Amino acid sequence: AQSGRDEREPALSRLFDHYLRTAATAMDMLFPADRHRRPDVLAAAVPGPPLNSIAAARAWLAGNRAALVAVIGHAAASGWPAHTAWLALTVFRYLDTDGYHHDALDAGTHALAAARQTGDRAAEALALLALGSANWRLGRYRDAEEHLQEALAACREAGDQPGQARALSSLGVIESCHGRQERAAGYHRKALAILHQTGDRLGEARTTECLGGVLYEQGNRVEAARHQQEALRIYRELGELHGEGSVLRGLGTVEWSLGHYEEAAGRIRQALAISRKIGDRLGQAGAFGNLGAVEWWQGRYEQAAEHQHEAVEIFRTIGNAAGEAAALNAYGEALCAAGRLSEAQAAHGDALAVAERAGDRYHEARAHDGLGYTCHADGDLGRAGRHWERALAIYVSLGAADAAEARARLSEVRENKARPNLDPGDG
Repeated sequence: AQSGRDEREPALSRLFDHYLRTAATAMDMLFPADRHRRPDVLAAAVPGPPLNSIAAARAWLAGNRAALVAVIGHAAASGWPAHTAWLALTVFRYLDTDGYHHDALDAGTHALAAARQTGDRAAEALALLALGSANWRLGRYRDAEEHLQEALAACREAGDQPGQARALSSLGVIESCHGRQERAAGYHRKALAILHQTGDRLGEARTTECLGGVLYEQGNRVEAARHQQEALRIYRELGELHGEGSVLRGLGTVEWSLGHYEEAAGRIRQALAISRKIGDRLGQAGAFGNLGAVEWWQGRYEQAAEHQHEAVEIFRTIGNAAGEAAALNAYGEALCAAGRLSEAQAAHGDALAVAERAGDRYHEARAHDGLGYTCHADGDLGRAGRHWERALAIYVSLGAADAAEARARLSEVRENKARPNLDPGDG
């Protein structure tokens, strides 16, 4: 049996090397600003397919995605830990940003086991960061936080300052998902302090963008816009199109909050065009959600519902539970505003089910909030009060700022006061 394995090893080595080197070439073309975050891969002795454009690189990754995932699994099962970790960490961002979240989770899990088997602490930290991202995308915030805290410890032990900054900023994102914006801002500012010392421009852009989003949620529109503009400048300097699309959506959010609806729609449509160009399905879903919010603020509730439904379908297709729950809630809010109460209740009910399955407490609260509005609009004050009680309890348990408004709504319905105004949320 051992001689058979020995005979297979050169062929397997060539196969694994082929996928690793071609994948690295494709990733360098698609995500050039991320090159320093991926394992170093030697040039191929035998040239692979010509991947000299974004379209060619994406086509190769898309066409070979199933094979890449299978090769990672086979390498892990066959005792090739180094190749397992290298290939998984090389293609992780493609799987993550293109919405193949379960594949990304599997790749990160294999990478972590392989890194621990070989004692490669740097690869272990990268795998933990990857698992934090994959679990966050799937709405598994507790698992995400555990992996990110482990990653932070591993990076501190290794003296990896950029890795520490990534872990801190990612923990900030998790805090935002719980509605704890002050704690989120603290994490992002700690990350930025490190990034300014290390010169990691990509990390600086992403964290500046995230902090801008937190400032927006805190009501500081001017500072939010300043941070988003700075992130946009860096993304364009780096040629990072995924980031450019993301921050344009953020700038659109700031514009619509200031009542600049045409400017907001223009920013978001720019983002949608970029996301379509590079095949970023998450970006497309986010853009549709943002366009729906702009329509909502202008009182175009039917159009808002159409855009939010587009977002729901994309998030559902790619298995992004957090995005699906948020989009379903926004869809329900648009339907409620349009007077389609039974459909709105169904949308919020779906959001509640998705959020409960994923353990996403914040969007679970938002779903109860939305159900409270639909019941109130339908004249059922008893059910409205019960949903708002549940929403308030969750917001309070999370330490979310939304608790204050939920408490006021509950007080109004208990006192049978005037009907509260619908808040569209963040889209």
